[in-house]
Amino acid sequence: MKLKLFFLIALFLFFCNCIFSQTDTNSQEEKSDDDSRTEREERLETLKFGIEGDIVSLLDKLIKEKNSDYASEILSIFNKTHNVKVREKTLEYFIALEDPALKDYAIAILEDPYDEKKSTVNMAFRYISELKIKEACPCVVELIKSDNEDYYDNCISTLGRIGGASEAQYLAELLDTEDLSTGRKQALMRSLGELKAVETFDKLVEIAKDTEENTFVRCYAAQAIGDMEKEEAIDVLSEIFEETDNNLRTYVIKGLSNFNTEKSNNVILDGLKDSYYKIRIEAAKVTKKQKISEAVPFLIYRAKNDPENSVKYECYSSLAAIKTPEAVDYLISVVKDKKLSETARAKAVTFLFENSIEKAYEPVFTVARTTLKDDKLKNLRYSIGKDLAKYENPLFESICADYLAHKDIPTAGTGLDIFQKNKFPGLIDTVRKMAQDKKENANRRKARQILNKAGIAWTEDESQEKLNTENKSEP
Repeated sequence: MKLKLFFLIALFLFFCNCIFSQTDTNSQEEKSDDDSRTEREERLETLKFGIEGDIVSLLDKLIKEKNSDYASEILSIFNKTHNVKVREKTLEYFIALEDPALKDYAIAILEDPYDEKKSTVNMAFRYISELKIKEACPCVVELIKSDNEDYYDNCISTLGRIGGASEAQYLAELLDTEDLSTGRKQALMRSLGELKAVETFDKLVEIAKDTEENTFVRCYAAQAIGDMEKEEAIDVLSEIFEETDNNLRTYVIKGLSNFNTEKSNNVILDGLKDSYYKIRIEAAKVTKKQKISEAVPFLIYRAKNDPENSVKYECYSSLAAIKTPEAVDYLISVVKDKKLSETARAKAVTFLFENSIEKAYEPVFTVARTTLKDDKLKNLRYSIGKDLAKYENPLFESICADYLAHKDIPTAGTGLDIFQKNKFPGLIDTVRKMAQDKKENANRRKARQILNKAGIAWTEDESQEKLNTENKSEP
């Protein structure tokens, strides 16, 4: 009798446990569903009922996320609110989304800015400028004509972003204004350069060649006439390059970056030998932009011998972009050269990978494996690993395996980064073992997160539902 009673009690407790477990599971599922709903609901409540600071803070988060899910609600709130900070932050939100929904509002602000806060007017200028709202040109021109000092600089820079030929001619005429300050003249010239209006070419050539003019006004003029891409600019800029002012000559190189002719390239090659390092940097950039193959011997010489590392690394970048056999072989030699700094070798790897130069892969893998055996080369090891993790490439599987197998936690973690980008089938078991590691460590958590995100089970006897729960609980 006692045995029977004990059995009945045990059976009762078993069923109770099952019922409560199911209830708890259902409760967890409901809670999970609630969690998925409440973030949107809470955000909408904040937008509708929150105080200024909470709304602005939420808008900052949405800007960072570039989240357009709340755009219609935010627009509705914007149309009703009288809070200046909320309005300004909303303008910033729609700038981040590149959404012209507030175009009419921004134009209206610039049509009559005098009773508005200066910060609001500045945000309206930014909105119109960044979204390139050309319909605002007339009111911006009218503001310039009003001679209001508060808005002059914003008007000039905004016209440089949104204007056309007529606005460019208007800005060029302003250059003849009496008592125009040097700062204002420089601002006008920068805006004219952005507009690239060929109608102002002759005027800017005259300014660029005027030795009595302010140096930086001439600099901006020199770049502007080059940016117009008229062949006549090459002769003008070549002549100006023979002057002595280094800043002016640097901007000449910027202007010549728009051309790839024998005459312009001769100036660029001279620039690579110039005594002023900024000119050498700009010249190297032009060889990259225009893929000037005849510059390769000059670039290699500079990469080997230049006293400025900034010039050397710019030459690395150019050589990788030009991709001639000579250029590629030199960069591979840099990667292999044990006498060079880790930074120099890492830079060469970065540029080789950026330009998808497959010939360099095996030499880089060989160097990477050397660094895996030598902790004195940790920086180079990590740098190569970060570069590998940027690209999806089946050729990276073997080196990824070597990183994953390393005892150093950051090194193995870099291997996980490479795997996450590529999901190599042959390495799933390796990553699964890392996820199953009995010791709590950063790579165990990272491996689980990577596998869960990819929908790859890492424990055979666990259901996908349990995997998802584990994933949600990870930080």
